[in-house]
Amino acid sequence: MHGHGSGRGGRPDRGFGRERVLEVISKLENDGYVRRTIDPEDKRATLIMLTELGEARTAELQDEKNDTLDKIFGNLSDDEKEQLIVLLEKLTGV
Repeated sequence: MHGHGSGRGGRPDRGFGRERVLEVISKLENDGYVRRTIDPEDKRATLIMLTELGEARTAELQDEKNDTLDKIFGNLSDDEKEQLIVLLEKLTGV
């Protein structure tokens, strides 16, 4: 299959992943989370930047993630957390 990348299971990559990313960017733009601007240094390129709403939502998501991690690991001592990190690194080969 010339000119086509391999997708899952040897199927050709028809760009569906890229199309999905473009759909997500469009939705984020329509919802006010990102804005597109022309790159002043390269007029062929488009920059995608978070809006104030996007930055606020990102901060909310980070707070939610931190709260979840605190609920999961909050009852571990510092020594237990260190042990867990060592064990996870050993399991993952890091």
